[in-house]
Amino acid sequence: MTKLMEEMDFFVTHFVRGLRRIEPSPAALATLYDFFTKICSLLAGEPRVFAHRDYHSRNLILHEGRLVMIDFQDARLGPAKYDLASLLRDSYVTVPHELVDKFLAEYFAAVPALGPDPSFERFRFVFDVMSLQRNIKALGTFGYQLSVMGNRRYLSAVPRTQAYVANTMGLHPSYLPYVSLVQDLVCDPVSNRTEPTQ
Repeated sequence: MTKLMEEMDFFVTHFVRGLRRIEPSPAALATLYDFFTKICSLLAGEPRVFAHRDYHSRNLILHEGRLVMIDFQDARLGPAKYDLASLLRDSYVTVPHELVDKFLAEYFAAVPALGPDPSFERFRFVFDVMSLQRNIKALGTFGYQLSVMGNRRYLSAVPRTQAYVANTMGLHPSYLPYVSLVQDLVCDPVSNRTEPTQ
């Protein structure tokens, strides 16, 4: 729970305040953190496995005919669906919805279910929640790279990642009370103004 919430704090600091130049009202911030606590609490209760934690297209390369993973310095125990969310909600490559559905069904059929509820519905719900946390965490990283480091390399990944968050928020009625705020602070377009903060 602590690590997941630290990533949400990083997002607020470097994406909302740093890149977006928004200072949320105390009420908005309280609601946003209520949402973060809700998703991170659920994920903290999930079975943990060894996770790469940055398992996406840029960190998977073919070397002499073999698939090789790179950039694994943040590997640690994490929710079982963390790497799955990183791969299928990749900030750098759009994976079509029908392909995501196909891969999730194949993964679910091949990997033994973990946790007290072995249903596919629960599996898909947790995947969606993990995707929300992972994509918001990624936006925090992009915010830091853009607003603090002045690194524009990640600017093109921001709209895709925001779109993932917006789409996933609409899938589950329990998150409807947060949709408007998440739209305002997370999903609204980011300007090209990416110079370091003063």
